[in-house]
Amino acid sequence: MIEPQLDIRSDAVDDHLWIRTDDPAGRGPFHRQRISESLHKLDPTLVEAARRAANKMRYQVGRLEKRAAQAELRKEDILTRQAAQIENALYPRRTLQEREIAGIYFLARFGTGLIDRLIETASARCPEHKIVRLG
Repeated sequence: MIEPQLDIRSDAVDDHLWIRTDDPAGRGPFHRQRISESLHKLDPTLVEAARRAANKMRYQVGRLEKRAAQAELRKEDILTRQAAQIENALYPRRTLQEREIAGIYFLARFGTGLIDRLIETASARCPEHKIVRLG
């Protein structure tokens, strides 16, 4: 004997079960009341299972939202710290480097050859600002 197969898209389950209802395009969360009604028509014992499944989904989505918010805050914090480090390197104490960092620091770090290199760079025919790469 062949048993009839259950077609979940039959008349017993209306099409609202498959429609998302929070926006006109149907992309939002499933409408719980319509799903419950449809399941009750199909098999009343499934209503409680659907409620538990909906609660679990809400919990998981809420958890995911919290984790995403925390990740965004961490990322923003990292970017803020990096921007502050760059700003402090370029403008220590919010002033020009040459007014905050003594020349003796560079002499101690790069040796007395630095003076000759700076004089050579400064005597070039271009009177504009120059970038001297150290290191």
